[in-house]
Amino acid sequence: MAIKISGTTVIDDDRSLLLNDELSVGVVTITASNGNIETPGTITASGFDLQLELLSFEPGIGSTDVPPLSNKIVLTFNQAVGVATTGANVYVELRENAADGTVLQTLGPERVRSTYNGIIIFPEDNRSRSPLQGDFPGNTTIYPVIQDGFIQSTSGSFPGVNVGGSSTTYFFTTAADLGSPAEGGYLIAKGGGSCQIVSTQSAEVSRNWHSRNDAGTLAQAQTGCTGWFIPSMSYLRNTGWCCRSYWDSYSATSCYYSNQQDGWTGGNGCFVNFATGGCSCTGKNAVLCVRSFRTLTY
Repeated sequence: MAIKISGTTVIDDDRSLLLNDELSVGVVTITASNGNIETPGTITASGFDLQLELLSFEPGIGSTDVPPLSNKIVLTFNQAVGVATTGANVYVELRENAADGTVLQTLGPERVRSTYNGIIIFPEDNRSRSPLQGDFPGNTTIYPVIQDGFIQSTSGSFPGVNVGGSSTTYFFTTAADLGSPAEGGYLIAKGGGSCQIVSTQSAEVSRNWHSRNDAGTLAQAQTGCTGWFIPSMSYLRNTGWCCRSYWDSYSATSCYYSNQQDGWTGGNGCFVNFATGGCSCTGKNAVLCVRSFRTLTY
């Protein structure tokens, strides 16, 4: 027996439901002609769930200050996953600054390990070593571009990350290495949640002590960054001079003014001799080198 509505068979002799090869029940649509099932929710059947869902990233989305020498990329899903080994899209691209930016590395399945419900991406060739050993430049924003079909499960393939207008925008920013350009200058020290930045040689000035702040004014004019300061004697000696190997350049035979004056008469400006690291004071009208600094938190 078949049941018809307005001359159209909606239940045939085998009790199959038909409606122009398409059945809609609420928000679930089944199209018989191509076998598609569309639903905004989850379909559970025979031990697997549809659809494959990405639950989390490591490092997290938008993470900053990710150490280049100690991290890997981990994607966790809602069910068991695998990695495709054949096909046109079996690779992951690590791109700089945008999903369509410069490709830093292209990784095939040999650089990806599957776990029960996740994959781990290893930019380092030798997996016995810590991943990301120097592979990424410091202070760089990384966009992993995972191609459609690269990640698969028993319920189908994952549509990809940062590919073809994907709604997932995943990126993280690596930490700057000491001595690398950062925030208008060069990173010379880091710890306790703060970074110490020295301005570039082009922002160094030769001034008497009274005009020492010209160094900060010049650094801000050149970089557009604010917060430049002339350091105290302790800072100039214990951070500036001790970390001088991370400056872009400095005068090894010169003396650099601090922001301090002597504690006896106040008539002299204090400086650090970069040839010896010694601290002393001189008349404020003497012309010495001046370099400004910034402190940033992370």
